Amino acid sequence: MNINHEDFTVNKLIVLYLLSQVKMPLSLSQMTQIILERGYTDYFSLQQYLTELETSKFITISKQSNASYFEISSKGEEALEFLSVNTYDLLVL
Repeated sequence: MNINHEDFTVNKLIVLYLLSQVKMPLSLSQMTQIILERGYTDYFSLQQYLTELETSKFITISKQSNASYFEISSKGEEALEFLSVNTYDLLVL
């Protein structure tokens, strides 16, 4: 799968949006199932997005019973809010 920089950014935003909408931590298997079933990206790219989002503090990862759970952080929520307000303003113009 050939992913350009724009797709990379959009797919990370999709992950953030998903986590913001479910209002609960998702396991890696749940994230993988949702993202791959919809054809947004491949497994290895998803792993890269999750790692980069955690490194940037847009998501948090917790471990429970040998499983990783992902949740959007307040910084991730702020980023989505900023983008939604500014994107809406651009679309209205």
